[in-house]
This record gives sequence, structure tokens and C-alpha cells, in this order.
Amino acid sequence: MEASEIERIAAGYVRYVESLARTSHTDDAEVHVGESEFAEVKQSIHAGPADVAWALVLEVLRHAPDDRLDVYAAGPLEDLVCRWGVDLVTQIEAEAAHDDRFRRALARIWLLIGDLPSEELARIVHASGDEITPLNDHGIIKLIERAI
Repeated sequence: MEASEIERIAAGYVRYVESLARTSHTDDAEVHVGESEFAEVKQSIHAGPADVAWALVLEVLRHAPDDRLDVYAAGPLEDLVCRWGVDLVTQIEAEAAHDDRFRRALARIWLLIGDLPSEELARIVHASGDEITPLNDHGIIKLIERAI
């Protein structure tokens, strides 16, 4: 996939997510701008190939507003790491090492113990600046109970 196509899809994805955040009118025409790009990013993360999903998510993060970076981290970045973390761990480490914004986004994702093999999980936690604390099922239950 060419860089211009990746940029177009990522920009559409962000437009769609931001329009949903601004309005509750699902029949509003503005809401549907970028809907196909949103679906394309989701499909790419789900089905791959990993390098295309990686390129799309990086570009989405570049387009994401600073004040909502956590939304995009908890969405496409977290999904990408869970689905393709084993294949992309070296790229994730390299990106986090040279891009503070990416490392901040990475630090916002949630991972469960068992989402990735222990070696890759440890490498991604370290890449986040050791900000990620992988949770087990008990940790999730405690977080849910605290929210109720």
C-alpha cells in the first residue's frame, strides 16, 4: 500500500472517530465521512498483513489530536499490539525508542497476562517506559469493582 493511501485512510479514520465524539446524531451525514476508512483500519488490524496494519496505526496516531491520544491508544494501538505484537515487537521497540508521543500512546494500552508470550510482553512493557502493568483476571475484576 502506498504512503498516500495510508495517509488518506488514517485521516479518514480520525475524521470518523472525531465526528462520533462531537455528535450523537448517527443519521448526520458528517458522521459517516470516514466510516469506510474506519472499517478498513479495523479490518487491517484484524486480518493483516501485519506491516500494513502497523503503517495504518502509526499514521492514525500521527493524525490523532494530542488531547485524545489515549482514545487512539486504547483503540487501534491496543488492538494492534494484542493481534500482531509478536510479529511487530521489534518495530514497536524501535518506534518507542525514538518517538516520545508513540511511547506515551503505548503506555496507555491495557494488556492482559497471556495476551502475548512472556518475552514479547516484557519487551513491549519495557518499550512503554515500563508504564504498562499487565493485568491478570483478578486485576480486571478489581478495576471493575472500583468503577462500580
